[in-house]
Amino acid sequence: MPAATEITAGLVMAANSAVPAVAILLRRQLREAIMYRLLASVAAAQVLMGVITALVGTLRLLPTPPGWACASLLLLRSALGTSTVVSLLALSVERYVTVVHGLRYFDIVTDRHRLLLLAASWLVAAIFWVFGMALRVAFGADDSSVLVRPPRAVGAVAAAAAPPHLEIDAADAALDVCCRREQHFIKVGVDASGEDLVVDVGKCRRHCHHIGGLSRKEFLQLLEEHSDTDPIQLYRRLQQRQSSCRLASHCQPLETAMQRHYTLEGAVTSEVTRRCGCVRRPAGCRRRRRLVTFHPGTPHERTLDVGGCAGHCPGVDDSCQPLRNKTVSIDGPNGAEVVSAIEECICTHGCYRMSLMEQVYDYTDSTAAPRIKEVDVGQCVGACTPDQMGRDCVWSDPSDPSSCLMSLQFQSLGCVASDSKQHFYRTQDGHERALLSIGRCSCH
Repeated sequence: MPAATEITAGLVMAANSAVPAVAILLRRQLREAIMYRLLASVAAAQVLMGVITALVGTLRLLPTPPGWACASLLLLRSALGTSTVVSLLALSVERYVTVVHGLRYFDIVTDRHRLLLLAASWLVAAIFWVFGMALRVAFGADDSSVLVRPPRAVGAVAAAAAPPHLEIDAADAALDVCCRREQHFIKVGVDASGEDLVVDVGKCRRHCHHIGGLSRKEFLQLLEEHSDTDPIQLYRRLQQRQSSCRLASHCQPLETAMQRHYTLEGAVTSEVTRRCGCVRRPAGCRRRRRLVTFHPGTPHERTLDVGGCAGHCPGVDDSCQPLRNKTVSIDGPNGAEVVSAIEECICTHGCYRMSLMEQVYDYTDSTAAPRIKEVDVGQCVGACTPDQMGRDCVWSDPSDPSSCLMSLQFQSLGCVASDSKQHFYRTQDGHERALLSIGRCSCH
């Protein structure tokens, strides 16, 4: 979070926690009860956590925050959080003795035991902090906790401190750590030796989380690797990288390849993920870019944008589905091959109509050259959902006739045309033919 927000949150937390602590300390009856002493201990730890949070935010405002101070304060804040848990555990033990062994309470919970319960939480916090600092020293961390801030722009540089958007190229791909490809092996068949043929098709996995900053050492290393880049531009580009795959984005394949594997059962084609990236989900249903490489590593290698459908649909059961496709011809080792690419998407569900164009020559006017008649004949795709299945209602709700209380479900033939239209044309030899176009699809 921003430094100013962190300071404000810390101060508010400290002020809110100080109220019960002060109230318990001012009243003698509350101070004498071990339950309220433990509650005061929890409140005091929360006050210290708020103060430490405000101090960390203040240190982040410095041009060069001291690494040892940041690490010490962050470890101390975590230790205080642990102490509150121990205090609540001690309070639970004390309440248990009060309820179960009420008559023997003062024999069990003596003054010595009360002091031990109070000291336990702070002793655990101290051990936690010392252990954390010892690990930090043992592993040689020096300034790894320093949060790098962008270089300050002065004078005329500050007025022009808004650099244009920088594209992310392949040379800087190592900076994008949010979404990356991982190994994913699947069995595609049996090879000539009789052993299972296992292929790494890959998968995209999201490793995105809020990144507070880089260490000074890491940032200086980046400056050395990009010495010809302005530090301000480098920092802002890095910030864009780190926030490129947040909750509104999805880790998805950016480029895949259709690889062919030869097994005893014949040729098997599998889609292999090559590159992953963070893709922001569009507000509405729309086509998104999807690159697929066909015949990789061969003289017929070709990369096409076959497209994909993604985005939010307002309907509860609706999803973003293809509405219109086009075919693209590519060369392969056995001649021309046809690849289907998505052109348009729509929000729908279950059985629906998809566009399918057909063109014919129409010789209706024999005195003129034939004209091209283009008709969207359509096709029915998708699976029938329960709400699309046909049924005969035998008992309706008297108060609401549209609500069916009992029905006879009959078997559906699948997603087929329920409305159609004929488009007539004349062939070159004078015969009249018709193209049947689907108007609507439903489950029958």
